[in-house]
Amino acid sequence: MNLNNRREIWLTAAFWLLLLIVIISLLSQVAPLSNVLLFSIKTVLLFMAMVELNNRLLIPKFFRKGQFTWFAILISGLILMTAWGQVYSNQIWFENLLPGPPRNLLVFKLGYNEVTFLGVPIFRMIPFVFLSMAILFVTTAYQLAKTLLEKEKQQSVLEREKVQHELNFLRSQINPHFLFNALNNLHATVQLYPDQAGEFVMKLADMLHYVLEDCKKEKVLLKDEIAYIRNYIFFQQQKDQAFSNVRFEIHGSDVEQFEVEPMLFIALVENAFVHSYLEDSSQRFIDLQLSIRTDGRLFFSARNNLGLSAKQRLGNSNGQGHGQHGVGLNNIKRRLELCYPDKHHLSYWMEGGEFVAEMSLERI
Repeated sequence: MNLNNRREIWLTAAFWLLLLIVIISLLSQVAPLSNVLLFSIKTVLLFMAMVELNNRLLIPKFFRKGQFTWFAILISGLILMTAWGQVYSNQIWFENLLPGPPRNLLVFKLGYNEVTFLGVPIFRMIPFVFLSMAILFVTTAYQLAKTLLEKEKQQSVLEREKVQHELNFLRSQINPHFLFNALNNLHATVQLYPDQAGEFVMKLADMLHYVLEDCKKEKVLLKDEIAYIRNYIFFQQQKDQAFSNVRFEIHGSDVEQFEVEPMLFIALVENAFVHSYLEDSSQRFIDLQLSIRTDGRLFFSARNNLGLSAKQRLGNSNGQGHGQHGVGLNNIKRRLELCYPDKHHLSYWMEGGEFVAEMSLERI
C-alpha cells in the first residue's frame, strides 16, 4: 500500500469519525449515552453505505460517462431512500431507546396529520435528506477532485515518458555516428603512427566507455564531457596534421561540480572540423571556448573558418548546418528544448568566412 492510499484511508476514517462525534455530541444531551451510541453508529453506517454506492456505481457508471440526467435522477433517489432507511430503522430499533423529545430532536413537527412515504412520516425524513445531500456533496466533490488530479498525474507521466523516449532516440543517433567516426579515425591514426597504437586504443576505449556507459545517465559531469572532447580533438589532429590550429579553452572554477546533458557539445565540435576544410591548411582554425560565468550559466562557443563547399551548404540551408551523417544543429536544438526548457540559448550564424555557434545553459 503506497503513501497516497494510506493517506486516503486515514482521511476517510477521520471524516466518518468526525460525523459520528457530532451526532453523539448532539444527542447525548437528551438521551443515555449507550442508546445514543448505538443510534449514532447505525446512522453513520447507513450514510457510509450511501456514499459507497455513489462512489462505486453512480459516479463511474453515469457521471464520468456524461449521463448527467440519469445521475441526477439516481442520486435523488439514493438520497430519498437513505433518508427513508434512516427513519424506518429508527422506528424499528430505536422507538423505545430515544422516546419523546429526543426522537424528534432533529426533525420539524408538522402536526398530528402526518404525510407518509412507504409508511414513514415525511417530516422525519427531511433532516436526513438535507444531511444526506451535504454528505454526498462533500464526498462527490472529493472523488471528482481526486479523479482530476489522478488524470493530471497520469498525463504528466505520459508526457515525461514521451520526452524521455524522444531524448533516447536523439542520443541513439549520436552513438552510431560516434562509432563510425571513431573507428575511421583509429584506422587512419594507427596507419600513420603504428608505434603509438596502444595509446590510441586506450583513448578510444575511454571515449567508448563514456558514450556507452556514462551517457546512459541523465546528467554527466562537465569535466567528463570536456575529456571526451579533448580525445576527439586528439584523434582529428592525428588523422590530419592540417588541424594544428585548434584551440580549446576552459574558463571558470566550477567545472568539477557542473552537470550537463551528455554529448551536448560534440555536434558543434564535429561541425567545426567538417566545415573548416580548406585547400590552404594554413588558414584553417577552430576556436572552442567553454566557461562558467559568475551568474552560474555555462557558455560554449565554436568558431571556425569555412571552406567553399561548406559556405554553399550552409548558405542553401540558411545557416542551419549538419554533420556528415545528419547529426547536427537540429539535434542539439531539440535536445535543449527537452532537457533545458526556457533555460538555454542557442544561436549560429555565418560571419564573413567564418561560422559561429554559441550555446548557454542555466544550471538545473
